Amino acid sequence: MLGARQGVRIASKLSTAASGAIFNGLSVIMIPTHFAVQHYRRAHAVADADAGSGRSGPAIAGHVAFGYFQGVSSAVMGVGGLPMAMSYLTLACPTLPHHLVQGTAMASVVPGILASGAAHLVAGNVPY
Repeated sequence: MLGARQGVRIASKLSTAASGAIFNGLSVIMIPTHFAVQHYRRAHAVADADAGSGRSGPAIAGHVAFGYFQGVSSAVMGVGGLPMAMSYLTLACPTLPHHLVQGTAMASVVPGILASGAAHLVAGNVPY
C-alpha cells in the first residue's frame, strides 16, 4: 500500500506521453518475463519436487521489497500488479500449485489497488 501511494505521487508528475511510454515499455517486458517464469517452473518442477521442503524461498525482506516495488510500478502503470505477483509467487513458492498462485496473487493485489485508487482520487487523477 505504501508503494502504491508512492507510485501515485510519481504518476501525478508524469506527462501523458511519459506515462504511456512507461506503460508500453513495462508491458513489453512483463509479458515475455511471465512466459519465461512459467517455462522455468515447468523445467525445474521435477528437481524441486525431489528436493522436498529444502527450499525455503526468499526471506521476509525480499517479500516486502517485492510488495513495495509492485505497488509503485502498478500505480505508475495503472496495471501490472497481478502478472508481477503471479510470476513472483511462481518463483518464490515452488511447491505452490498454479491455482493457489492465482488466488494468492489476486488477493495480494487488492490492498494496493484500493490504496492506489484512493490516492489517485485524492490527487485529482480520477474524473467524477
